This record gives sequence, C-alpha cells and structure tokens, in this order.
Amino acid sequence: MQIETFRAREEMVAARYSAAEAQVKLGESLAGITHEMFDLDQTLQATQRKTDQMQARAAALDELVDGGLLTDAGRPPADALERELAALDAAATVEAQLAALKDDLANLPGGAALEAEQAVETQLATLKQAVARSADSSPR
Repeated sequence: MQIETFRAREEMVAARYSAAEAQVKLGESLAGITHEMFDLDQTLQATQRKTDQMQARAAALDELVDGGLLTDAGRPPADALERELAALDAAATVEAQLAALKDDLANLPGGAALEAEQAVETQLATLKQAVARSADSSPR
C-alpha cells in the first residue's frame, strides 16, 4: 500500500508540474501577444499623427494658394487675354474714380476747380502708367 500511495503522489506531483508548465507557457504566449498588440497600437498612433500632420499641411497650402500667396502649379498661368482684361478692369476703375472726382470739382469755385482738375489729370496719367506697367510685368 505504501508503494501505491507513493506512486499516486508521484503522479500527482508530475500532473501539477505539467499543469504549472502549461500555465507558464500560456502566460508567456499571452505576454507575447500583449507585447505585439502594444507595438501595433504604437504604430497605429504614430501613423495617425503623421496623417493628421499631413492633412494640416495640405490645408495650410490650400489656404496659401486661395489667398494668392502661392501660385497653384496645376493651374495654367494667366494668358494674354486674361492679363489684358485685368488691365482694362483696373483702367475702368480708375476712369470711374476720375469721373467721381470731376463731379466733385464741378462744385468748387472757378480757379480752385481748374487747379484741382489739373492735379486730377496728373494723378490719372500716373495711375494709367502704373496700370500699364502692371499689365506688362505680370507673369506670362
């Protein structure tokens, strides 16, 4: 009977050892998985940060292009007709301002009106030259 008890205890110790060994292997496996999950989470977070930064840069560039501070490389440069139309529009604005000034001059007394009109004509000539230079120097 002692031999049977001894063998039973031996088998029980061996079974406990096997169970403990299996538990250690399971814990190590789970720890490896946990470590891998942590690494994947860190990689995902880094990718998200890079994506957010890239989207912010793209939005900033769009604002600069829309604001006219940068030129849009994808858009063809203004052709001669567009530049000429812009110059005509600027000249029309100058002409409208001149007409308004002349109306104001009509209400001034005689000598003052003549002097003011000459000053306005001088200013008009200067503005027209500036508009012409602007049209000539715009990118083609």
